[in-house]
Amino acid sequence: NLTDLAYIKSVNGLLNVTSDTSLINAKISLFDITGRVLSNAVNVSIIDSNKLNVNVSNLASGNYFITIEDDSHKSTKQFIKN
Repeated sequence: NLTDLAYIKSVNGLLNVTSDTSLINAKISLFDITGRVLSNAVNVSIIDSNKLNVNVSNLASGNYFITIEDDSHKSTKQFIKN
């Protein structure tokens, strides 16, 4: 389920996201530390059904949150953009 998401540190402006379930139809949202929505239409590259890269190169350095949801699950995780 989406509660088992794992995040790999941002590398060259990409946030690597993996899950034990399919991410093909997942909705991705980015938020700043105050909860302001930065984007609901982020640039996502699907690697395979349970791995994707989210392009965060346009974000300034700082703390952010990513929310990933599908029809039955929702997960929010914090990440640091260097």
